[in-house]
This record gives sequence, C-alpha cells and structure tokens, in this order.
Amino acid sequence: MGDPCAVRRGLFAAAIDMVGPVVEQTVTQVTETRVCGGGVERGEPLTILVDGVPVTAYRGETVAATLLAVGHRALRTTLIRGEQRGIFCGMGVCYDCLVVIDGRLSRRACVTPVANGMRVDTQHGTGPAG
Repeated sequence: MGDPCAVRRGLFAAAIDMVGPVVEQTVTQVTETRVCGGGVERGEPLTILVDGVPVTAYRGETVAATLLAVGHRALRTTLIRGEQRGIFCGMGVCYDCLVVIDGRLSRRACVTPVANGMRVDTQHGTGPAG
C-alpha cells in the first residue's frame, strides 16, 4: 500500500537553547512535510535512538513530540528521590524535560529539534555521576 500522506515542501523549524551564558540557535530547513489523516503535517521520517531503541521521528518536530508520540513519558528522574519527570510546560521554561542528547547532559527535549541518528537517553539525576 504506499505512503498515505500527501507531501508539501518548504517548511522551516527553529529552536533556541540557552546554555548558561551562551545561546545556541538551531534552524532546520525541512525539505518536505507529510499531511496525514486529520490534517497533521509531518516532516521527512528519520530514525533516532531512545535509550538504545530505534524510534521513527519526523524532521521539524522536537524530541519531546517524538517521545510523546511513541508513548515515552518519563524523560528524567530527580536527583534525591529518583522520581520520574516528563513534559510540563512544553516551551523550555520549567526544565522538567531534561534528557541526554548525543552524550550532552541536561538538554531540553521540548525545544530541541530531532536529527537523523540522534541518541536520546533518560537522564538520571544530574547525569551519569548524579
């Protein structure tokens, strides 16, 4: 059966990430989007690894959107009590969605766009030593 989604072209996605005093800006040009059932537009399919498991993601979407779409709700655990945390504000303000991305600790899943081959891991406390 082929791809049930129609293709549109020319979409941009941007994310700004504050890292201490440094501001990183990522702008991704999405070459195509897919319009699937219900009018949902999705970019080109990509593969990311979530805790070592391959997951389909879509260019132009955030790590948080991908994790929610596949049912991965607990993104980190707290340092003292080991309680699970997930997406709370969804706009980069609360820092509850911190994950390890490509070995970099404390990345906000809600404002980080996915990239093909990205490695996303649950963050425990403040990271491996935490």
